[in-house]
Amino acid sequence: MLAEKKLDQLFALISESTHAELIWMSGYMAGLAANHLPLAAKPATTPPVAIDTISIVYGTETGNSKKAATLATTTLKRAGIKTRLIAAENYKPDLLEKESFLLLVISTQGEGEPPATAKALYDYLHQRTEPLPQLQYGVLALGSKSYPLFCQAGIDADTQLKRLKATPAIPIGTCDDDFETDAEAWINQLLQHLKNPIVPAAVTTIIKRPAEGKKVFKGSLGQKILLNDHGSNKQVYHLEFDLAEEIVYTPGNAVGMVPYNRPQEVQKVLNILGLKEEQSITYKDHTLTVTAVFTEKVSIQFLPSSTVKKYAQLVNADIPETRMDLYDLLRIYPLPNETRVEELIDLLPGITPRLYTISSSPATHPCQLHLTVQLHKYSSQDQQKSGLGSEYITSLKIGTEVEFFLHTQKSFQLPADDKDIIMIGQGTGIAPFRSFIAERDTNGASGRNWLFFGEENRVTDFYYQSEIQKWTDIGTLQKVVPAFQQKSGNPTTLAEQISHYAETIWQWLDDGAYIMVSGEKEPTGKAVEAALLKIATDKLQGDEKKATAYIKQLQKDGRFAKELY
Repeated sequence: MLAEKKLDQLFALISESTHAELIWMSGYMAGLAANHLPLAAKPATTPPVAIDTISIVYGTETGNSKKAATLATTTLKRAGIKTRLIAAENYKPDLLEKESFLLLVISTQGEGEPPATAKALYDYLHQRTEPLPQLQYGVLALGSKSYPLFCQAGIDADTQLKRLKATPAIPIGTCDDDFETDAEAWINQLLQHLKNPIVPAAVTTIIKRPAEGKKVFKGSLGQKILLNDHGSNKQVYHLEFDLAEEIVYTPGNAVGMVPYNRPQEVQKVLNILGLKEEQSITYKDHTLTVTAVFTEKVSIQFLPSSTVKKYAQLVNADIPETRMDLYDLLRIYPLPNETRVEELIDLLPGITPRLYTISSSPATHPCQLHLTVQLHKYSSQDQQKSGLGSEYITSLKIGTEVEFFLHTQKSFQLPADDKDIIMIGQGTGIAPFRSFIAERDTNGASGRNWLFFGEENRVTDFYYQSEIQKWTDIGTLQKVVPAFQQKSGNPTTLAEQISHYAETIWQWLDDGAYIMVSGEKEPTGKAVEAALLKIATDKLQGDEKKATAYIKQLQKDGRFAKELY
């Protein structure tokens, strides 16, 4: 409780203060209480913003960052603030020298990396040495708390801008999967700062969603079937998990699972480090064995180039920019003898969950969860290796119990029963469409269903062929168009088949059909999108601008959705 004299002074100050000044005082006092700053210290305030135009630059993979950036543009323009909205791939990084205010909206991909479209700007911020003292900025980072490196690309960008002496208008905003509410709150906070720039950045509240944690459920592997026939270049598995409890999901959703490193790879790392399996260390305030840490907590396989750079600094070695397994790093560039194992572990990224789109239907397969997973292969150090997540899940033995969490994919959901759907799936992109068709078959949906399916070889790689044939025979599937690239009577691609059926596709779209694409982004996804754009261009008198606007409107209306990876 304040002494009476101090209380009188406080009330006198409050009675003479504006609303904006009261907000400032509230934030400042909260900062004092939280950070134990000396009471006599005068806060360094952000100077008034001398802004001509705010450049709002977005880097996106799924489109969410673009939506958040568009919301920021609309909000600031309505407040009378000039803005320009720019995709990161179209922004020239050297323009930062001339900017007075930059708003960067950026998502995080994979192991804490920026979207491919924003990599040039992201790298520029890391490589630039000349300061940017004239620049004020804000960073709105999008990510998923399902991953250990939550919003890491945005955090990295914010760190680099501070290193370059740019001034943060307000602290970084971080958004989880359901980003809209957090993004709107952060944008409004930024707007309040622009109207009342006396608010010190040092004590502005960071907008974050409450920690919600994802519910984990368990399932035991009941069946595992290799979907490829002899002679295939691929290994795609159908996995059926029996659930301990029924979960509520909709077709189009995915599940996440955290894989473990292979025991033999862990043992190689322990051996080269001279560690005993049961030796204890501290990992994030918990005491664990080194075996548990290297098996369940940190990545040791195909480390990102950013981690290799950190390792190079740790061992003071000149290592080329590359991705490499931890064992190979330790073998080629040994750790100094005085280095503690904790120092090594601190720079390793955590194991990230892998997401798999569900290929079962909640109506057709109660208390079960089906996944369609390809064993991913890659080359490293002239050796053929398998991806951690795909090898882990496809190597599970019948009866093994694993843990999952549900991942909602809001923009890729089964349309209403009376809507027509054109489904275009490449490889394991068939997964959500198996879920869609099974659900519609069980529910007796009236909407028409048209499936395009592409893979390498008709004989060895026609996944779920018998089910697809059954759905065709009973009328659930009105059309099926396969596209096989090798060893078939008429080799073709999905893009070629889409072009071949241009007239009918346009008619379905004109009748209100939804069009959904799932599978690998490169090269299939882009080729399919280009084929669809050409259909629209041809039907709109060769006007590509109108065709692009038409496709964008389909996306805005939720009638064109993509799940590309």
